[in-house]
Amino acid sequence: APLLAIDEFGAEYVNEAFQANLFGLLNRRCDDLKPTVLGTNLTAAAFELRYATGPMARLGDRLRAYGQWVNLPGESLRQHWSEAAEKSNREEG
Repeated sequence: APLLAIDEFGAEYVNEAFQANLFGLLNRRCDDLKPTVLGTNLTAAAFELRYATGPMARLGDRLRAYGQWVNLPGESLRQHWSEAAEKSNREEG
């Protein structure tokens, strides 16, 4: 894919298989210079601890070399989206 976006990073169960598959996927995209967006509710420090240390240190190196952390502060919009969807469903029904 020319662009890959993965949302909810940090909500998944992490085990060795997940770590290996994630590294393989992101490493390949870095090698191919393909843009990838990772969406997370984690802070930069929590993200670093979860994905860039210990057995994931190699992934951390790749993310630091090829990535850029962008913080989008503010409240979650999930509740607003849910409310809008409920309103739309009521109006259609």
